[in-house]
Amino acid sequence: MIHGDNAKILPFTKFKIIKHEKLKVKNYKGFNLINITPDLKKISQKIINRKLFSYLDYYKNLASLHGYDFILYDEIKKDKKISRNLLNFRKKNKHISYLENRCQPFAKQDDKTLILATNIDKKLIDFLLSEYQKDQIKIVLTTPRDLKLFSQRIYKKSDTNNASELLHDRDPKLSAKKVFSFKLKIFLLSLIGTLITCGYKYPAETSFCFAFFCTCVFLINSSFRVWLFVVAIYLKIKNRYKKEIPILRQKNLPTYSILVPIFKETEVLKKLIKNISALKYPKKKLDVKLIFEEDDVETIALAKKLNPPHFFEFIIVPKSYPQTKPKACNYALPFCRGEYVCIYDAEDKPETDQLLKAVAKFRSLPDDYVCLQASLNYYNQGYNYLTRLFSLEYAQWFDWFLPGLNKFNSPLPLGGTSNHFKRKKLYALYNWDSYNVTEDADLGVRIYQNRLKTTILDSTTWEEATGTKSSWIKQRTRWIKGHMITVLIHNRNPFKFLWRTGLRGFAGFHLFLTLPLINFLINPFAILQGFFLLTSPDYSSWVGFGDDLLTYFIYGILLYNLSNIFMSMVAGINRKFSKLYIFLPLVPLYWLLHSFASFVALYEVLTKPHYWAKTTHGKFIN
Repeated sequence: MIHGDNAKILPFTKFKIIKHEKLKVKNYKGFNLINITPDLKKISQKIINRKLFSYLDYYKNLASLHGYDFILYDEIKKDKKISRNLLNFRKKNKHISYLENRCQPFAKQDDKTLILATNIDKKLIDFLLSEYQKDQIKIVLTTPRDLKLFSQRIYKKSDTNNASELLHDRDPKLSAKKVFSFKLKIFLLSLIGTLITCGYKYPAETSFCFAFFCTCVFLINSSFRVWLFVVAIYLKIKNRYKKEIPILRQKNLPTYSILVPIFKETEVLKKLIKNISALKYPKKKLDVKLIFEEDDVETIALAKKLNPPHFFEFIIVPKSYPQTKPKACNYALPFCRGEYVCIYDAEDKPETDQLLKAVAKFRSLPDDYVCLQASLNYYNQGYNYLTRLFSLEYAQWFDWFLPGLNKFNSPLPLGGTSNHFKRKKLYALYNWDSYNVTEDADLGVRIYQNRLKTTILDSTTWEEATGTKSSWIKQRTRWIKGHMITVLIHNRNPFKFLWRTGLRGFAGFHLFLTLPLINFLINPFAILQGFFLLTSPDYSSWVGFGDDLLTYFIYGILLYNLSNIFMSMVAGINRKFSKLYIFLPLVPLYWLLHSFASFVALYEVLTKPHYWAKTTHGKFIN
């Protein structure tokens, strides 16, 4: 351990801008506060940038100037100073509270608990005195890097387990670890058996009932989405003159944490650092966590080589099952310091004022609003017909459907990125479900069930759309599979789900999430049956169709496809995607691709529900 009198004092007083009284040490409840002035911080940063001394020297001298001992992680590890009492401390997950306050107990010495800390302010002292008596603790300074290394080593096993199992341990019925219960398996097998039997014994009646069912699904699904669209138009007209960002003073801005899970993303890493650094938010109040998987050696090596700015921090997730994005975010969350936290994907390019808008929005809302969802769209929309249709779909979803659904006061299935949260509220929700491949949609539903609220943030994050059919189908299969799993999980007990969400929330959830899944699965069969009805009079009379049902059936198919084309057109006009309109006639074929992905997703739900198909990015980064 390095004591204060052994450290080399840096010549701060050589700089005339620093007056002697600014180095005066203040005492608070028996502890010396580290209260470095902005001028001293600025001068220190300049000296560090000129490589006259390192961050290590800086923290050693802080300890010396304020009368504290200093220690590094390597010294703790070498001297085996780690207390055995941390085992019970770890089991109770109390270390998360210490991480929030940037400190950790690490050893016992002379009947005192030694506390690692990187800074000593009134907040830290108040927290420690709420846990210990003054004469029971001794504070030892270290660097932020060494504190993180210590925490990751000591709590590696418990943090990894929490990242994977916290939701399942606290509320197993809401976890996707086990998708199918025995009762659900029996119900699904019975349903499939009944349909096959009816189709074999009563083909005419079954065909008639299927047409009637398809007609209802198409009409209800189209009508609900058109209604959401109309509501969103009303909201846009109503709020067209509303200013989103009031003037925010930098000193009143909170620390903002950003989680960026990265796995085999070497192509986009340099651009990611540039995009995050471009955010208009005070850099000293940014807390960016680049989250890497332990076995992703190539990406970690490149990140170290790029040497990102000081507000970036690397979090290495130990290899364990499942290897998913939500598990990585769960592991990194305890290391976050921000009042708010948001998620970005590696290829994301958020609008530069997005964090400022989020802070202003949160401050203007009641306390029960815990999440904001920004809009998403694509910067490579013009690459081919697939990226163009993908962009139109996203414009519908985020610019129109979600605002309409939010006005309907229904559960809001979040997008996979640009979700902004009140960090402490996430702990009460047990974070993300590490076993759900659309953890975002699932969390949106759980927020609603806990009587908390989500709303829309008027800002856009630009992403990279997949440009090939194979990668699109892989990505869409995962999304649809996750939505299927989310529907199954939250309806294990439909009556309990109805009680927790209310009639409006229950109806909105199934109309917006469940009904489209059914729509995707029946769409190709309905089109096939409609073709036979129109071209074969014998088939129509054999199945007992009346003219009215035949008319409604055809109208249902036409309404579904024409409404999608119309809403895509309006969404494109709103986003000024003028070069995309020529591809609008391909929208029905695009939705047939969803049907193909839905059948693949259904197969994966039954065989490998936790499989995460990795989407490759970086082809369009420039």
